[in-house]
Amino acid sequence: MQGRRSLAAAFTLVELLVVIAIIGILVSLLLPAIQEAREAGRRITCQNHIRQIALAVSNHESARSRYPRSGELGPLIDSPLNGLSETELDPRTGRMHNWMIAILPYLEEGALYDQFDRTRSLLNQPNDPQAAVLAVLICPSDGARDRIYRHPRFTKNRAFGKGNYAAYVSPTHVDLQHKQPGALVAHRENRIRHIKDGISKTMLLAEVRTRDDQLDQRGAWALPWAGASVLAYDFHANYRPGDPYQPYYPDFLSFGQAQPPNNQQSNFDMLYDCNEQASQVEGMQCATWTEGFEYHWLSAAPRSRHAGGVYVAFMDGHIGFLVDGVDEVLMAYMISIDDQQAAPFDEFVR
Repeated sequence: MQGRRSLAAAFTLVELLVVIAIIGILVSLLLPAIQEAREAGRRITCQNHIRQIALAVSNHESARSRYPRSGELGPLIDSPLNGLSETELDPRTGRMHNWMIAILPYLEEGALYDQFDRTRSLLNQPNDPQAAVLAVLICPSDGARDRIYRHPRFTKNRAFGKGNYAAYVSPTHVDLQHKQPGALVAHRENRIRHIKDGISKTMLLAEVRTRDDQLDQRGAWALPWAGASVLAYDFHANYRPGDPYQPYYPDFLSFGQAQPPNNQQSNFDMLYDCNEQASQVEGMQCATWTEGFEYHWLSAAPRSRHAGGVYVAFMDGHIGFLVDGVDEVLMAYMISIDDQQAAPFDEFVR
């Protein structure tokens, strides 16, 4: 009788396999929910960080009555652009200290700010403060923690920490921010009076993605370069040569050629050194900037690993989620500070 009870209480191999199969099915059903919950937590962190950065920019303006420069660059240069002689900015000139360095004291990073020697080039800093990776600059969805940018030519092998947030400098090109300005520009410290469209209507910041590649500049938070700490939309303007401060008016020939969120088709991030094949695989297509007619522009798209768009911050500090399918012209108006258009965009910013 004792042996019969033991046999009756034991699992057969078939029953054991059925139980394992049921557990596997339950785990497979729960895993997406767990991943979704984790991503929701990451998104909240991303929102909080971009809000902190936007608040730091606002506090800079409150304390100094002006916004930080996008970067301390050299003087304008004459250069051929689209077959014409244009005046433009070269982001690789000057001391290059950027807006992110300027707001470090307002991010409770005063000790790091004090390590920067503002009289020296960013490529010649004792103790390499630009190599720091700051938690407040990281969106955990991207996995940028501990990633650096280091280039034998462009940074002289100096390391630069990476982050996930960049400021808009122009609705057109980084090199033309002095003609079609965005929230932060290099040629002057914008004041509220310069933001003619209103600070609640003007986009300040957006997310950017990084790559685990030391030669890819995207996300290098201390550099005022395209895709690093600054963005431009590449929606060209109709303007009169010699009149750089007239209101921005979009050139509708730019339809389909701009830099919407998570752009993979209409344009590509223009970098100083692009690994085209690897970037394409990761959905971050790019090209290498070259002097002259072709590939002679500087712009980059906002990017994130969130489904459907990127988090953005406006100059008044409010945060929104900019959808991938945003209307191209409305996005240009959101970036420009002086188009003087009261365009509604609630449909595209959640």
